[in-house]
Amino acid sequence: MSDVDLPTQKRTLRRALKAVLRALPEQTRRAGADASVALCGHCTGRTALFVSMRDEFDTGPLDDALRHAEVPRAYPVYDRAGLRFVEVPDDVVGRHLPQDRLGIPTADVAWPVAIDVQTVIVPGLAFDRRGGRLGRGLGLYDRYLSAHQGVRAIGLFYDEQEVERCPTGPHDQRLREVFTPRGGLVHLDLS
Repeated sequence: MSDVDLPTQKRTLRRALKAVLRALPEQTRRAGADASVALCGHCTGRTALFVSMRDEFDTGPLDDALRHAEVPRAYPVYDRAGLRFVEVPDDVVGRHLPQDRLGIPTADVAWPVAIDVQTVIVPGLAFDRRGGRLGRGLGLYDRYLSAHQGVRAIGLFYDEQEVERCPTGPHDQRLREVFTPRGGLVHLDLS
């Protein structure tokens, strides 16, 4: 793909994948959420995971599994400085967090910053088998992953979000692993 019209390619693919997500049957969404519990066994140390927005992969069952397995969790906090993760108290359930003005479930900024994150569950709109990932366009996870190279990043997607090739630029961070309900945890070829 040409870098000349990269923003247009990304906008077009985002629009298409948002439509795919809106059209997913509830049965597919539930099966995906239930299958994601298997990821718990692959999460080592403090695990950072996103709290799902309406059309995103439902991380609630995975969050519950991590909490019950006593895996320390971290939730994202977004602000002008970018993305950081905060430690989550053991009794907090992600799906019960308040939403901000954009409808994004928001962790308490007063919680301590998680400095020991070992695994990050990464959201996105699309992925490809070369590690390409298309997010929502703010670059928050790309900047976080770039600054934390030693963190294990696992993309969490529905199978329907796989594309032949994600348009990517030099700042986009590639994923080494993705999890999908039918494919499970897949190690990607970054060569």
